[in-house]
Amino acid sequence: MSSDFYPQGSIAMGNGDLVDVYDITLDLTDNSKQISTLRKRGAGITQGQEECTVSFSSKIGENGEEADYFQMVKKKVIKQLRIKIPNRTITIEGKYKDISLGSTVDDAIDLKATFIGHVVD
Repeated sequence: MSSDFYPQGSIAMGNGDLVDVYDITLDLTDNSKQISTLRKRGAGITQGQEECTVSFSSKIGENGEEADYFQMVKKKVIKQLRIKIPNRTITIEGKYKDISLGSTVDDAIDLKATFIGHVVD
């Protein structure tokens, strides 16, 4: 009888994990397109430029956010994020594109961040 264990992934920036993050999404596309001609549908494909987007949500505790995301957006700071999953660490180099905050009556302050860049081979 086998018992599978499904560990959680994590995200890191700089020297350590971002511990207040609770939701991570990584989207990678090579932007390939299918090409059709007047005579033939699906005639071929063209190669596009690779793009990578990382989105995550984080709770902000009483000591503030883990990093100064607002200044990183305003100053266009280049950073490196690492997405850690079993047997792989995906390194993305880029910048924070946008940050949003939300707060409700019955929940903690929520921060959502979008990071764009390229996967480092």
